[in-house]
Amino acid sequence: MRGKMRCFPISRAELDLNYDKKMRDLEKSFKDQEAAISNIFINAVNSHNGEMIMQLARAVWFFKGKRQADFALADRERAVLLMMKSIMEHTGEKLTIRQIAQFLALDDREAGKKLQIPADGFSSLRRKCRQLNIKISPSRKTSRK
Repeated sequence: MRGKMRCFPISRAELDLNYDKKMRDLEKSFKDQEAAISNIFINAVNSHNGEMIMQLARAVWFFKGKRQADFALADRERAVLLMMKSIMEHTGEKLTIRQIAQFLALDDREAGKKLQIPADGFSSLRRKCRQLNIKISPSRKTSRK
């Protein structure tokens, strides 16, 4: 990887900065939309516009039960792998299975633990990558016999 421009973030801190900015933008957009809907309702009440209030009530009824209030990740590792997949597709870069495992183990490394290499060569991680269609670059050179 020497000489290549590094497109993939090295640490989770780099990802967190971009993620935090996007989340703040989404929260601001949500607050603006919330204020606009509140203004529509207040104006309808002040002008005694019953039809507008009924339209708002029908919209509320339509969206009842369609929002996921308590969304929890079922599998944190797969969620991180999907995020990595989107980044790798955007940059066009492929990572080895060891680099993917190191990225997944960043929390453990920050706590002072070392990456444990399993005897099976990350077979469960390879299986998850195969299921999610994540392209892995070969980690060692093989020759034809």
